Amino acid sequence: MGHHHSPTKVTSTEPDNELLAPDHEYENHSRNSTVSGPDEETSLLQSTRMLQDPTGRLLYVGDSASLAYLQLIRMIVETRTGPNDFTTDPSRHKIMEPTISMPANVRPSHILPDQETAKILVASFFTNTHGLIEIFNRSAFEASVGACYSDPLSAQSSFICLLYLTFAIGTVLGTPLPSTREDAVFKKLRTDQFNRAEMFFRSAKSLADPVSGFEDADFWSVQALSLMAVYMLAVSKRNAAYAYFGMAVRSAFALGLHRVQENHSIFTSEDVRLRRNLWRSLFVLDRFLAASLGRPAAIAEDECSDDALMVFEKNDLGELTRVSDTSSGLDAAVRSCQVIGQILKKIYARRRISLRLAHEIAEQCQTWSSTLHPDLHCTKVRTGPWHAAQGIAALHVNLLYSHSILLLTRPFFICQLSKVHNERSGVKLPVPRWVNRMSKYCEACFAASTHTIDLVQQAYESNYLPQRNPFVLYFLFAASLIVLSNEFGSVYANPSYELLINNSITIMQYCAKSDPQANRLLYILISFKAAVAHVREQDMDTPALPGPTPLAGGVDPMSNGGTAGASCDEDGKHTAPLIRNCGCITGEQWSCQQWGTGYGHGRQ
Repeated sequence: MGHHHSPTKVTSTEPDNELLAPDHEYENHSRNSTVSGPDEETSLLQSTRMLQDPTGRLLYVGDSASLAYLQLIRMIVETRTGPNDFTTDPSRHKIMEPTISMPANVRPSHILPDQETAKILVASFFTNTHGLIEIFNRSAFEASVGACYSDPLSAQSSFICLLYLTFAIGTVLGTPLPSTREDAVFKKLRTDQFNRAEMFFRSAKSLADPVSGFEDADFWSVQALSLMAVYMLAVSKRNAAYAYFGMAVRSAFALGLHRVQENHSIFTSEDVRLRRNLWRSLFVLDRFLAASLGRPAAIAEDECSDDALMVFEKNDLGELTRVSDTSSGLDAAVRSCQVIGQILKKIYARRRISLRLAHEIAEQCQTWSSTLHPDLHCTKVRTGPWHAAQGIAALHVNLLYSHSILLLTRPFFICQLSKVHNERSGVKLPVPRWVNRMSKYCEACFAASTHTIDLVQQAYESNYLPQRNPFVLYFLFAASLIVLSNEFGSVYANPSYELLINNSITIMQYCAKSDPQANRLLYILISFKAAVAHVREQDMDTPALPGPTPLAGGVDPMSNGGTAGASCDEDGKHTAPLIRNCGCITGEQWSCQQWGTGYGHGRQ
């Protein structure tokens, strides 16, 4: 996850007097413009990278990726501190894509593990992907597993392929409670002389490789390619995941999964539901890969049925009826990913930010928390390890939602950080003249980041956080970079900085025991923290702005019902910060309708 130190293009299409206008011009323009008035718009500070993988290929990473933000903040840090371990990281040229080797004498085996191990691995798969993907109907899949073990010779090779892939993912993601039977099984699997998860993966490919049959892919092929993408994400091979996922989506298009009404008549009710959930799972994976790599999304919603992201069954008359299963987490994940898709399309693809766009996208989140199932409330993240599936689902959907807020608001945070940095260092980074009207979006970025770290810490303290989970790891890293950037720039007061970053580093250390990607991210966080400490020792700047919310440990900074961090509108009524409505509301009930109000009256 390193970076090539090529010049990063920092551009804006605004005239110079727009970018660097005096403060009194900001104030005058703010007073004379509203949401419905002239739209303030400027270019993103661009930091796209071409990074080198272990084979020497140069791979594209776009602006929405945390790696791109990392390069941008490295440049800002270096202008103030000069070279240090963070800014001259020897691996900054590279993107981590670990190679998994197997002993020369070990060949893929088609021998199934014992049935107890199979049940444990299948359970691990469903638990640790809960709330993000639904490739199978669990009860039907488990029944097929039982039938396979009862009569292995009658099992189809396509099902065995899917089973091996499930084993592979379950092995990588599994984090059993110590001193349990599951723990003993995983220890045995992980003390083999070779990588057992990789063996399961290679066995699946050798038995019925969906890639070799890509030209005539069937439904199971889409399932298999989707699982291969998830496995590659789990073992930190993001570009391989991107490639497998691309094949899965193309096959899904060929099979009509992106349409509903046109082809439902030829499928059973169970198949209709399975097809819809597989498509929804592909949609979530698509938006995650697009956002985390900064690459174009593969699925365009306007080219699919309007109801393609809904779930249906068939009634006795063969008519489609919508099914609502909001407790599974996939519904909430899909809705967050719809927002992420709009952010990627309207902001990052255009490389433009504006208050109007931010307001429009924020309004799309209006129903997110109001339709969130109680089992997915963020308070459910703190649960006992015996209810890990419930905790994982709540963790996944709340982290995904928080990251959508971070993606939307990070460009505004960068502008605020640049403004503060300019004032203190004399270095002139491009800043739009309307920067002072971004306050609630900047606050939202900071609050979403602290909330993300707090959520992962709750899962960690509840003893069910997997040591390897590519989704959690990515969200945690993105949030930690914002908290560190804030402390470096002294933008917002953050009395909980040490607690938050130490918690994040502790979790990274926990994950790094088995995840090379986490080990890489750990180095970045530690070196960034050291750079921040050096700056604070040299110059204890007073934070430019008070913290947007109380950040006491264990308190959700996005849910405080008080008025800390709120601004006031012209009538003196409190205007909520951007992200009160996260599904963790306490105290006074803030509405998402308040997101877009009070543009000209935030804290200056």
